[in-house]
Amino acid sequence: MKDIFCFINNEDVEKKLKELMYCEMPMKVIIENFFINENRLPNLGIYYNFFDYMTNNGFSFDGNVIEVGAGYFPTFSRYVEQYQNENKLNGTILAYDPKLIETVPSRIEYHKEEFTEETDVSGCSILVGIYPCNCTMTIVRSALKNNIPFGIVMCRCKNYSEIDEIKELTESMPGRCDVFCLDNNVLVVTYNPHVKKRVRI
Repeated sequence: MKDIFCFINNEDVEKKLKELMYCEMPMKVIIENFFINENRLPNLGIYYNFFDYMTNNGFSFDGNVIEVGAGYFPTFSRYVEQYQNENKLNGTILAYDPKLIETVPSRIEYHKEEFTEETDVSGCSILVGIYPCNCTMTIVRSALKNNIPFGIVMCRCKNYSEIDEIKELTESMPGRCDVFCLDNNVLVVTYNPHVKKRVRI
């Protein structure tokens, strides 16, 4: 088996990844099994649980998907790719992050750049971010401007300060915005313009 670190030239990045991998076994399994050996992804961890939640709550991954802030390895995009392959779907999958590392060949289009509000999202059916940090509000504004559903696993780096702004932005929108906890207090925000918001009583 290839050593995962043969893909990485920066020693600081390699050190940080090793620290992550050896304290988070599911990530090590995911990276080695799928990003190097091309095996099926395991049904565990926050990436799978978030994907599973969204597919069971009115969000479709049959079309064109964009993952923002994918990190070194676009794990969520791999779950989408696996789903689309198994269901013989023809959607596209785009992953955005300057830190992306391309490993095995796949249907995922790697965009080693920042996602901005000027990024072309025409034809996109859903925007997703897993701990996208500074790109959080960029995802929200781009999705709302283009009437695209989105789902974000919120990063703690700003103490979830974006939540109130997201609620304010979606308040006047016709779709439904949900904020909830997933997997040991991991905060998630979703918005679906195709589902009417709950009526307050």
